[in-house]
Amino acid sequence: VYIGIRAVKGFYKKANYAFSAAMTYMILPICDAISDVIVMFLTENAYGLPQMFRSVVWALIWMTYLLISKQVKKRVPVGSRVWTWKESVTIIFYVIICSGRILLIYFN
Repeated sequence: VYIGIRAVKGFYKKANYAFSAAMTYMILPICDAISDVIVMFLTENAYGLPQMFRSVVWALIWMTYLLISKQVKKRVPVGSRVWTWKESVTIIFYVIICSGRILLIYFN
């Protein structure tokens, strides 16, 4: 939620971190879906496959929009975009959480 609010606030203020916050917000559901697919194979339970597919498609559509939109380029020009430590730490922390979840299920 924090990253989503940060992205909206950044685009509103035309801040240079807005693009990285929005991309981080899109990367998180993809990480979640990847870990869910791995968990699904480990537990042989495919109950969430349609939701995982929707999440990945949703994230990819928005990532494509962020990358090719003229409005986004006007709001936050490509040369001024920065990737801040907050987004980096968020992604790293989320990958660690997803990996830990996979390991817990694998070893149980």
